Amino acid sequence: AFNHAATGFALAGAHARADCASCHGSGRTARFAGTPTSCRSCHDRDNPHGTQFGARECSACHGPATFETAPN
Repeated sequence: AFNHAATGFALAGAHARADCASCHGSGRTARFAGTPTSCRSCHDRDNPHGTQFGARECSACHGPATFETAPN
């Protein structure tokens, strides 16, 4: 088992249930070193806020358990 926490991006909440290929690709195109860790690198297409919060990182309001819940 790979220790993902050693990379600086521990897999918590929903990330722990994600398939490796969903972030890293698969087969000959799989990429591990240099994989982006910002929320937007994977979830920008799911962002309902548009440019409302500028460059603010999603984790300022959202946790890793689920993207749908955030404080009001």
